[in-house]
Amino acid sequence: MKSDVSISPSSWSPDGRFLLYTRTDPKTGNDIWVLPTEGDRKPFVFLQTPFNEAAPRFSPDGKFVAYSTQDQGRAELFVQTFPASGNRWQISNNGGRAPTWRADGKELFFVSVDNKLVSVDVTTGNGFEVGIPKPLFDLIPLGGVSFGFVNFAPSLDGQRFLVTHQRESIASLQYVVIQNWASEKNHPKS
Repeated sequence: MKSDVSISPSSWSPDGRFLLYTRTDPKTGNDIWVLPTEGDRKPFVFLQTPFNEAAPRFSPDGKFVAYSTQDQGRAELFVQTFPASGNRWQISNNGGRAPTWRADGKELFFVSVDNKLVSVDVTTGNGFEVGIPKPLFDLIPLGGVSFGFVNFAPSLDGQRFLVTHQRESIASLQYVVIQNWASEKNHPKS
């Protein structure tokens, strides 16, 4: 897909038929678009408002999309049906970014404005029900992070988390690449 505007891919539908991405429009800011992977493959708008939207994520069953929006003056999380029907539910109530679903779709995680990882129980079935947000633990703030950036990943059961941790300034950051790691002396052979 060619474009003269900024595009950032975000989430595949569970069946692989759709890709959610954000697209920057000079008039409306960051909007959420969908790229079908079958048929005419013509992208279409999922959510376009005068406010910034970011970090759209398909639910594990593909029926809902969680995302951040700044339509209330600060970033808050919402869930909306997919395809878009106009029904949406507010997830965060004191600011939030970076929504991420637990693998079974029964819980959403996000980062609060005070850098806490927060959990919210959700129930799908006949509609959508949202529980009360519960802070889990503090995250170390990352410098230069936009509200759409996701810096954590939950395990499938939502009991453990992989978290990005910035210990040095970006200017002094070094990467180490290990080649032929399978042949390393202490690595168990399969």
